[in-house]
Amino acid sequence: MEGAAADATFEKPSFTERTVGNYENRLRKFSSPERVFEYFSSVEIDKQFFMTRDDLARAVTPYTYRHGAPLASKNPKFNAKASVQKNPKDVAEEYLRLVRKVLLDTPHVTPGDVAALLQFRDGHRVDFEMHGGPQRKKTFFDLVDADGDGLISYPEYMFFNTLLTIPQRQFELAFKMFDSDGNGKLDHREFKQVYYTIMDLMRLRTPAGRQDRSLQDDDAPIFKHLFGELATETLSYEAFCAFRRDLKQEIMRIQISFPLYLDPAVLSALHSSLWMT
Repeated sequence: MEGAAADATFEKPSFTERTVGNYENRLRKFSSPERVFEYFSSVEIDKQFFMTRDDLARAVTPYTYRHGAPLASKNPKFNAKASVQKNPKDVAEEYLRLVRKVLLDTPHVTPGDVAALLQFRDGHRVDFEMHGGPQRKKTFFDLVDADGDGLISYPEYMFFNTLLTIPQRQFELAFKMFDSDGNGKLDHREFKQVYYTIMDLMRLRTPAGRQDRSLQDDDAPIFKHLFGELATETLSYEAFCAFRRDLKQEIMRIQISFPLYLDPAVLSALHSSLWMT
């Protein structure tokens, strides 16, 4: 009976879904970080693409062969049928305008006014904060989004990707290598050397990685959260490891809360893969 219930809950994917899902799994595993970022990005601003929270969750979570799971790129570069999403800031402003119209600006609200508001809400992601609720406590996912615009840029994605994929031992060795004064702490300049050294090692792992574009010194906005707004603080190895652990926990939370149609076996495998490094 339990098996029958499971089969009813999780339908088998169609041939098209399986084909696209297999392609996306190969893309995640073998393609360069830049190509993965572009494929899963869904927001375009000034000809630059950015990831939303859901885009990032899809980029790091394998396809699970369940009918109805999110598939296909939302980037018109990879999918001609895709439509670029609005900047979340624009969506929030439009939603607040409609709410203000219904609650404040319209003396006699009609069913059509309410219907327009509900239609907009159902067609966009309107979360508790956008609706006027208090801002939630910052998570380490938000620290990856260094400028706080609700989007992940390519440099931010590379920093996130590097933290999750490089073994901790390599970070430890690089940390000690650039600790010039031997005090067990790095300043902002020394840590950037650690990061770019580790990122170069990651690129050398695969031919695709060697084709990835390089990042410049000003492409690391996340570091201000580790060293302060003016980059004058220092960072110990223990504090960095704590930051990395918390980031992994945040990604695990996103993967579990994201509607990926996962069964317990898949969730267990994802949890193990995140904590092995």
